[in-house]
Amino acid sequence: MATYDPTGNLLVICGRIAHGFADGTFLSLARRSPRFSTKVGADGEVSRTKSADQTGTVTLTLMQSSTFNEDMSLLLASGEIGPFLYQEGRTVIAAGECWIQNAGDVQRAKEEGEQEWEVALGNMTTFNVAGND
Repeated sequence: MATYDPTGNLLVICGRIAHGFADGTFLSLARRSPRFSTKVGADGEVSRTKSADQTGTVTLTLMQSSTFNEDMSLLLASGEIGPFLYQEGRTVIAAGECWIQNAGDVQRAKEEGEQEWEVALGNMTTFNVAGND
């Protein structure tokens, strides 16, 4: 039987290990373009084209109190570009380049909230979604 352990997520952005993930969905990763596009001719013949686009986007949601928000703020301000790695179980997503694209709206309330970050991925070298051990 496979077991998912949310504490087993490793996320490295520009050499910094992320921590302080929000409750609920804290990470969303997607390719910017579909891997293949399909074209259907007038007579119904079908072809596909493999996309050369190796970029992607990551939405990271941290607890408001996470000190990693400061790391993300510094990366955004500096415009630093560095490697990206996400690993959990047998899932591995890696890119040679990543940068902080934007910070989400800053919101405060009576209870602790969340801070969202958008990370851009360039030159994705691995996009392997698998299971857990």
